[in-house]
Amino acid sequence: RIYEYCRDHVMNVDDDATGMTPEQLKNVKPNKKPSDAISRGTGTWHDKDMLFGAMLASIGIDVRVANVASRTEPAFDRSLGNAFFIRAEIIAAKIGDSWRFFAPSGRYIPYGSLPSTVEGEPVLISDKEKPFFVNTPRSSPEVSVRKRTADLHLNEDGTVEGDVRIEYTGQLGAALKEQNDDRTTAEREKILTDSIKSQTIGTAEITAISIENVTDGNKPFTYAFHIKLP
Repeated sequence: RIYEYCRDHVMNVDDDATGMTPEQLKNVKPNKKPSDAISRGTGTWHDKDMLFGAMLASIGIDVRVANVASRTEPAFDRSLGNAFFIRAEIIAAKIGDSWRFFAPSGRYIPYGSLPSTVEGEPVLISDKEKPFFVNTPRSSPEVSVRKRTADLHLNEDGTVEGDVRIEYTGQLGAALKEQNDDRTTAEREKILTDSIKSQTIGTAEITAISIENVTDGNKPFTYAFHIKLP
């Protein structure tokens, strides 16, 4: 509940899908402490992470800031000792005897997962006496699923027609939400239509398009449409 509160109830002003104008962004007051993010309902990605960490600490959980390597950067080599290569920040929390990692600033990252770019990467957990390295976990394949359902029939003239539904969960869903959240409905529908036609035949007719849960962090990103293949 704490994770979902921080992710869903504090608007990340660094997110390109906020809809805020440059002038509005200039007027956003910086938060000086984690509770400011609650009272104002806005904050940077860093503010959201710090709020999550502070709330966990308030109920007695051992929480640390952790810096992690990213697969979008050159491979991290510990012998270099350069913080540039582990500048991505996540939250580490000790649950029982093990460390778990969280990124509540990731708008579409489901609880228990991390952005795909920092899964299975070296992470430095802060400690006032002796910081230490571990590796972040990788999410299991069944977390990120593309489920395709089609109710089709074959007409006498050879035309195939019916309804299709495609659901994307986990990292697949998060990636599609990030790609679509700042696009218009028309742009989203065109991308879907072009994709389906490229995978079938150019004469495919796509109608009754519904694109669901584009900005919902919990539900699967979903395409639903009627297709007719002459």
